[in-house]
Amino acid sequence: MTPFKNKLQLLQRLATGCACLVLYSLTCLQRPPTESIQVWNDSDTQTFSLELEDASTLCVTNYYGGAIIYGHNSSSIRIELRRYVESTDRARLSSMLNNIRFISQIYNDTLFVLIRAPISAGYSVYSSSMNIFIPYDLPLRVKGAKSTVIVSELDSLVTLRNVAGPIQIDQHRGSIDVLSEEPIQIALASLEGNQWITARSDSQDVFFKFPVNSNATFTAQSFFFPIDLINVELETSRTPLYRVDGVIGNGEARVDISTHRGTITIMAE
Repeated sequence: MTPFKNKLQLLQRLATGCACLVLYSLTCLQRPPTESIQVWNDSDTQTFSLELEDASTLCVTNYYGGAIIYGHNSSSIRIELRRYVESTDRARLSSMLNNIRFISQIYNDTLFVLIRAPISAGYSVYSSSMNIFIPYDLPLRVKGAKSTVIVSELDSLVTLRNVAGPIQIDQHRGSIDVLSEEPIQIALASLEGNQWITARSDSQDVFFKFPVNSNATFTAQSFFFPIDLINVELETSRTPLYRVDGVIGNGEARVDISTHRGTITIMAE
C-alpha cells in the first residue's frame, strides 16, 4: 500500500470519528430535559396556653426556625406554633407534621419550651416558627434558634445565645445580654436606673437606639470601623481599636457594645 493510500485511509477514519462525535452531540442536545422533581408541602398552626406555676424565667429553644416574643398583660403564656414540612412523598406530609413536637417542662425555677423534630435530609424539610406572648416582667432566655428572633415590649432581663439569624429587640425597658454572630438591632423605651445592656456581635453590625433623656455610662468598641454616633456626644478614641466612652445624664445604667468585623451605630432619639 502506497503512503498516499495510508494517508487517505487515516483521513477517512478521522472524518468518520468526527462525524460520529457530532452526531452524538446533537443527539444529546435534542434529548428532553430531565423531569423536575415534584416537592409537596404542608403546614398547620397549633396554640398552647401555659401557666408559670413556680417558674420565674422562660427559656425558649427552636433549632428549626425563629421566634417572635411579645409582652402582654397576662400572668400566663400563649404560644402559636406554625409547623411546616416539605417532601417528595405527598403521603408522608401528615406524619412529618406530627413529628414536629412541642415540649414544655418546668425545672427548678425555669419553664423550658422547645421544639423537637427529625433532622432535615434530602427532600425532607422540617421547620417551625413561634409567636410567644408572655408577661411583661418575665425574664426571657433564648437558648438557640435557627433564624430571626424578635423581642418586643418587655420590661425584664432578656438573654439571647446561639441565634442563627438577625436579632431585633424593640420598645424594651429591661436589661439585655446578647452574644451573637448575626446582626443586632436594639431600640429601648427607657435607659436608666439599674438597667444594663451588653450587646456583642462577632462579625455583624450592631445598631443601638435609646431615648434622649437617658442616664447611662457607655463603652463601645469596634475592631475595624469607626463608631457612628447620631445625636449623641461621647468621647471617641483609637487604641488601636475604635472606642467610644462617656456618660449621659447621671450615668446610672450601663451599656457595653462591641463587634469584631461589623459596624456600630449609637443613636439617641
